[in-house]
Amino acid sequence: MLPLGRRLAVDIGDVRTGVAISDAAGILASPYATVSGQDYLTKIAEIVNSEGVTVVYVGLPLHLSGQEGDAAAKVRVAVSKLKKLLTETVIIRLLDERLTTKSASSKVISNHSKVNRSNIDQLAAVEILEFALNSERLTRELAGNDAVH
Repeated sequence: MLPLGRRLAVDIGDVRTGVAISDAAGILASPYATVSGQDYLTKIAEIVNSEGVTVVYVGLPLHLSGQEGDAAAKVRVAVSKLKKLLTETVIIRLLDERLTTKSASSKVISNHSKVNRSNIDQLAAVEILEFALNSERLTRELAGNDAVH
């Protein structure tokens, strides 16, 4: 059975991190924020706590071959640190994020929206969250893989 509560998606980048959030019913994914700075994980933990988030989906940047590289290793380290900032009841899941930033860029361009990195980072997080929510609806299970081995 799926846990109740809002979902948060995080697209961790080298400079900025996009954040998207769902409604309480887990139907709609919306851009939430772009966070940056050395304390970005603390900011994410504050969002999780203030918004009643029960599941955090973090994009895992894989190579097109499916292999993990340096970027994936950095995300795994960040997730480990984030886990320590959250209560034990918050679930963190890793989700393959290949092509989410490209897809988000394409949507912004096709909608004739103003393109900036903040928009793209948030929309990449929305892409991750939409995939997770659709997967949850279809399988009745959490999407992705457990973040902690």
